[in-house]
Amino acid sequence: GPEIDFNMEVKICDVGNACWFNHHFSTKIQTRQYRSPEVLLGVNYNETADMWSLACMVFELVTGDFLFDPVKGREFSKNDDHLACFMRHLGKMPENFAMSGQESNIYFNRKGQLRRIKNIEVTSIKELLTKKYKMKPKEAEALQDFLLPMLEYSPQKRASACKMLEHPWLSMPPNFN
Repeated sequence: GPEIDFNMEVKICDVGNACWFNHHFSTKIQTRQYRSPEVLLGVNYNETADMWSLACMVFELVTGDFLFDPVKGREFSKNDDHLACFMRHLGKMPENFAMSGQESNIYFNRKGQLRRIKNIEVTSIKELLTKKYKMKPKEAEALQDFLLPMLEYSPQKRASACKMLEHPWLSMPPNFN
């Protein structure tokens, strides 16, 4: 195949749904598979929603698959499954966050449990990477360690772009095996 030019610079940009920090044009932003939980639940969003999307995109660039790819079922909506997808790989959503959105009551009962999807089997991102994608455990753990700060449920706890630029995963030696 073609040689890889290690001096190449890549910039990723998608401003299809761009808006000002202080003026939102829509409550539904982001490509479905990159959509953050606050957008699904109707919680006020900010620039940290982009960090969630970035984590989803990095996973896709590494594996070729979406991290969260919800489907509609006979008994549940795509949004129901999307929330279940989050919990499958990130664990249970904190009840106070789950219940904080304008649309939370549609998806969650009073105890913060999904109404229409039960018994979610949790599989960590590391486990997913090692089992499905045959990634070496050390590399899978490093990638998971990079992604999780950007996949915090609470936007206030989510890592900033500046913080993520310091992450050791970005300076790991290339491994194309």
